[in-house]
Parts: sequence; structure tokens; C-alpha cells
Amino acid sequence: MTLEAPELVQDLRDSAFGKGGKPTVRPGIQISIDVATATATVSPAISVTGKASYPVTPVGLAAQELVQAGGLEAWITQQVAASQ
Repeated sequence: MTLEAPELVQDLRDSAFGKGGKPTVRPGIQISIDVATATATVSPAISVTGKASYPVTPVGLAAQELVQAGGLEAWITQQVAASQ
């Protein structure tokens, strides 16, 4: 699944490359996605901005159903089983 969060990407770039332009490694950053609220939460907060929550492009209902089912094959199996 692909999500768009341009503000988050920019803040991660600014945090990683800084003003010196040299990439750094930031181990331990975790990003949780809440599909229901279309929000990405970063832990720990990004040091450049202090921000921990970012909007992401909402995921459509069809994509949510596929993820919840465990993929396309599982979704089809569920649909066939429900129709019998």
C-alpha cells in the first residue's frame, strides 16, 4: 500500500540531511498509520520541527477491505464463502 504524506517526507529529509547536506542514520524512528483518521504518528517526534503527527492521503474503502482481509486472494475467498 502506498500513502502520501509530503509534509512528513519533507520533515524527515530536513531532519536526516540537516543544513550540512550529509545524510545521517536515525535508528529507532517508528511511524504508525491510523487509516481511520488518515494520520501518521512519528515516534520519537522529528527533532527539526518537534512534530509527531502528520496528515496522510486517505485510503479508499476498497483498499481498506483488501488490507483487512489479508490481500486480494483472501478477500476473494471470503466473498465466495459468503455467497454460498
